[in-house]
Amino acid sequence: MAHLYRNRPDEAADPTEALVAERLNQLGDDWYVLWGFHYADGHGGMREGDFVILGPKGHVLVMEVKGSQSRQFLLTGQWEDEADGDNPLEQLNREWQAVIDKFDEAAEGAQKPWIGRALCMPNLNKVHTERLHAQFDRCLVIVSENLQHFEAWWRQEIEQRHANRCDSAVRLFHKAIVPGQRPAPGNIFIKETDRIFERYRRSESGVLEMIDQNARWIVEGGPGTGKTFLALKRAQQLAESGSGLRVLFLCYNLILAERLEELIEKIQPKQGEIVVRSWEALVGGILERESIPLEQPRDSSERFNYYMRELPGYVSSILKENPPEPEFDALVVDEAQDHDTAFAETMEGDMGWWDWYFALLKEGVHSPIALFLDRAQRPHFRRDELFSLDRLQAALPDFTHLKLNRILRYTRPIYETLLDLAKPVSADFEKLRIPETHLPTGPKVLRIQTDPSRLAAEVDGIVRSWLADKLCSIDDIVILGRRRTLADSGLGNTEKIHNAPVVDFQLKAPRGQLRYLGLHRAKGLDFLAVILIDVEGPRDPGGEIEPLIFPAATRARQLLAICETVAADEVR
Repeated sequence: MAHLYRNRPDEAADPTEALVAERLNQLGDDWYVLWGFHYADGHGGMREGDFVILGPKGHVLVMEVKGSQSRQFLLTGQWEDEADGDNPLEQLNREWQAVIDKFDEAAEGAQKPWIGRALCMPNLNKVHTERLHAQFDRCLVIVSENLQHFEAWWRQEIEQRHANRCDSAVRLFHKAIVPGQRPAPGNIFIKETDRIFERYRRSESGVLEMIDQNARWIVEGGPGTGKTFLALKRAQQLAESGSGLRVLFLCYNLILAERLEELIEKIQPKQGEIVVRSWEALVGGILERESIPLEQPRDSSERFNYYMRELPGYVSSILKENPPEPEFDALVVDEAQDHDTAFAETMEGDMGWWDWYFALLKEGVHSPIALFLDRAQRPHFRRDELFSLDRLQAALPDFTHLKLNRILRYTRPIYETLLDLAKPVSADFEKLRIPETHLPTGPKVLRIQTDPSRLAAEVDGIVRSWLADKLCSIDDIVILGRRRTLADSGLGNTEKIHNAPVVDFQLKAPRGQLRYLGLHRAKGLDFLAVILIDVEGPRDPGGEIEPLIFPAATRARQLLAICETVAADEVR
């Protein structure tokens, strides 16, 4: 890992710079990198450049990162992506000269390293290089392919072209560029890759703009393709359209509904309104209007009968006898595959819960509607025949069907693990593409076999390791298990892990707690770090993997550990 020095705080880190920083951080320990170089702008002020890099053989490169193609608009002379419209090469030249001056001062007349300059545009491919070289004469240009193979590019463009070697380069770098500083602790990727993923998500939102004129959408996408993010963007588009629309944003999961409400508060549509409802809250409101309490039985068999037979019966009769007043202009549904299109006792002639959803819309099925789903993620305990995408398509006039096929969420180790876990349960996952810009690297996925008596100790070891390596904080970690509550899980008797209280999951829980969440309640959510427990490991090497592991593992973005339970005499 390179010696990385940081002058760029997290809140000021541009997503494209974060991509470059993550890649440079992967270089060997004979590389030195400063992220955030302050220099005089020549007009009495200070500016901040991006990277100063010292290579293994004593060459120095001043690198300025740009997020777009940095094309000049010829009618005005201004340049894209520049706040002041200045040629980006002018900014790089000032930074380059400032670095040269720093080394001259530090060298005190002695030999100093060769110092070069480069514009880095990681969003561009190699085909753009020739045009860019024509625009930026005598300046090195680094595009996506160069960044991916940075060491090879450095040898060819820097070391082979500039034989000058300075034996005191490391000492001068410390004296001139990072005086008194220490390298950033730990691997920076965890803090920065979230920003990389945000850049991917923003780029995908362009798809929505292309089909914005279509009123009704059905959007399919596998785990990690950004469905919830795009659903939020669509809800915002609808709320802000025309003179402002009232949008019902519906999801199945209670916790996801809470998170969506928080995100919508940050979005703050310029006009209109987005009303988030979980399925349970919406149905509860229906029953409350009729003075019927929503009472969930404790017994699992009674609970199944209540949700599959009794509750649909109540709602069907209410809809026929006392239909609701339409109060929404548009509908957005996330995890639409969890909302039944038929009730168990009335398979013909109805649309299940969707009859009620459409009744809430002022224009019914002719209202703006956007449905986001993944049929493969319908819970295994729900009857597949009670949801039919064909029935939804038949109900919606003139809809657009869009399929998302780019992975946006995972680090490469998690992505490769998911490919293996998906084989028995989700062949469609293998068909998804990774982004054009490579997935970020990250720590390996931990696969641990343990007998139940050792589970708490194994989880404690995982947490300690992640915290010691500064990969995350205790608040970033979520334990997922097949049981609904912590008390019923394999950690039910565990009060603390690594001095942190173990508690049932709440979005707004006090800091410093390790949270447990039943994996069926985690649908639609994702977490920086996930420890999966209470799943059964294969009894034989190469044996069948429990299907439940795959959907649970898709909830992790950057850190994943899987504790597979086996008998004590079978632990390998």
